[in-house]
Amino acid sequence: MVPSFLDPRHRPFDTPVRSVLFIRLTLVFAAYFLAGRIGLAVPFTSANVSPVWPPAGIALAAVLVWGYQMWPAVLLGAFLVNFFSPIPHAAAFGIALGNTCSALVAAWLLRRTPGFRPALPRLQDVFALVLLGALSTTVAATIGVTTLNAAGVRPWSGFISAWLIWWLGDAMGVVVIAPLILSFSRLARLHGELRLEFAGLVSAAFGVSFLVFDHRLGLGVADNVLAFMVFPFVIWAAIRFGIAGSAVVSALVAGVAIWATAAGLGPFVQPNPIRGATLLQVFLGVISVSGLALAAVSAEREAVESALQTVQELARWRERAEKALRSSEQRLSGIVNSAMDAIITVDRLQRVVLFNSAAERIFRCPAADAIGRDLDHFIPARFRDAHRHHIQSFDETGVTTRSMYSPRALFGLRSDGEEFPIEATISQVESEGQKLYTVILRDVTLRRQAEEALVKSEKLASAGRLAATIAHEINNPLAAVTNLLYLARCEENLPEAARQRLQLADTELRRVAHITKQTLGFYRDESAPVRFDPAELLDDVLALLETRVKAREVAVEKRYRAHLHVLGSQGEIRQVFSNVISNAIEAVQPGGRLHIKVSSSRDWRSPASCDWRSPAGPGVRISFADTGHGIAPENLERIFEPFFTTKKDAGTGLGLWVCRQIVDKHGGSIRLRSRTTPLRPGTVFSIFLPVAAVFENKKRVANQS
Repeated sequence: MVPSFLDPRHRPFDTPVRSVLFIRLTLVFAAYFLAGRIGLAVPFTSANVSPVWPPAGIALAAVLVWGYQMWPAVLLGAFLVNFFSPIPHAAAFGIALGNTCSALVAAWLLRRTPGFRPALPRLQDVFALVLLGALSTTVAATIGVTTLNAAGVRPWSGFISAWLIWWLGDAMGVVVIAPLILSFSRLARLHGELRLEFAGLVSAAFGVSFLVFDHRLGLGVADNVLAFMVFPFVIWAAIRFGIAGSAVVSALVAGVAIWATAAGLGPFVQPNPIRGATLLQVFLGVISVSGLALAAVSAEREAVESALQTVQELARWRERAEKALRSSEQRLSGIVNSAMDAIITVDRLQRVVLFNSAAERIFRCPAADAIGRDLDHFIPARFRDAHRHHIQSFDETGVTTRSMYSPRALFGLRSDGEEFPIEATISQVESEGQKLYTVILRDVTLRRQAEEALVKSEKLASAGRLAATIAHEINNPLAAVTNLLYLARCEENLPEAARQRLQLADTELRRVAHITKQTLGFYRDESAPVRFDPAELLDDVLALLETRVKAREVAVEKRYRAHLHVLGSQGEIRQVFSNVISNAIEAVQPGGRLHIKVSSSRDWRSPASCDWRSPAGPGVRISFADTGHGIAPENLERIFEPFFTTKKDAGTGLGLWVCRQIVDKHGGSIRLRSRTTPLRPGTVFSIFLPVAAVFENKKRVANQS
């Protein structure tokens, strides 16, 4: 592992603590001094000029990584390197000053380059280091050569050639050594097979370099072209190990080439030392820059491929997320549309954005017409201000869900203008900066009707119990009065006029007794089935309703063609007859007629009806035909539904529903025909009762079970 203060990824130009700063300065000084002594050990033209000057790369890398604070270490290292060489001390200081300024200028130029990264991960970073680093070394070459000439170490006539060698040497130091230092930490992350491969690469490159530059090992040919046999290893290092691998192999080849050339070996040994040094520098520059460029291109390609894979993976994740979202939306849409309660979502302006199937059914409005409309279209006018106030206060509380108001205080408005009671809860949520309100409401019309019907039923039951009590109490006085009238009529000296009056009083008294009996019959239903004649039961009901018939001036016509006895509940059938006749009386206008017909019939629904002797076959059909206004066609299918009524507030909607339940219980059937034409309007109820109604019903229940 590399210490954090040595890691090239460390942020430069931060002010470190004194101990860290001292360690960094010491390391830079030691590295610069040692590299400088090694560089001067293989001079080509003079004691202070080298074809490759490693300290230039060390100085630039130190300033790039750790900041401008490294200048004292560079200055001291450069001064001591030249101080111990055979040149004047003043010249040593001038050369040190030039080398320090060169490193600072190079770092300053690179730091001003937009997007430059010292780790050299891109091709543009490599080119910036090569071009600007090489350009900045002109400062060191100019100051250094001028200092040597001024001190008399070199003649002024060789200024240009010395300057060129100096500049190329510093430039090669930047190109070869700086990338090695800046990227070396990456090699510490190699592991397993990569380490073995890198060791094999370095060994092979080292061996081939010796074969090329030392003819004593076997090649024996000093040809410049053979020097490029090391290129495959540079390419291998660049592709497999990036900038760091390429920099290591280039530095290794450079070290072998410089040593061999200085020793008079290899293809770059020339009669003219300057020419040989120039060829060597060009060779090192080519392999180093080529390797760095190839490594940068390879790294960029890998980065692009990695980014592409990341994008593709993100695209796959997005596709899966969108698929999951669509699936979730479909499930949510299925839940919302299959909900029995209406679900309506509105925005802050109370415009409808969601209107499910239940809402369409309850409000009788298609979702296409509801979306985008103001919610006020579904709220009665008298409740709109209260609704807006409620929404405003609900928004201010921040509560997510609550009941809107008392169920008895809220009504909805259907598209046809009908109001109906509802229960509702409201919730709020903020999505993408938009506040949404969702109302879940339920039509409680049937429940309200059931509650009202229950109240009316209790009232009727209470009235029935009171009437039965009164009728029971009246029976005893009626019996006494009847006996007294009988005794009074038996008087021998009673005038005829008085006898007639007593006879009339006896008739009316018997009528009162009959009404009392019927009243008790409605309240006291028989617990066990009895045989009764439907025709006689009809007469009893008509007698009880005689006052209403006369008040409405309705003419009742009876045709009793059969007197079959039915086994069943006499009280329940009396209730059926009473409901049907009462409805007919209310439907007929004054002067209208009610036809009641009793006849023998058969239950054609039963297979046993083919045999007259079968108990399930024969029965009695009772028809009620009135000349009233009739029932509208759209109401015919709903007339037997519970709580459905055409009488508005005058009816509970349970009468005909109860009648159907009673007739079904007796194994019979009830049918309806109605016309609303102006010429012959009217309604016909046809009720069929089997002779053995109770027996047949029990038999059917047993067969079904």
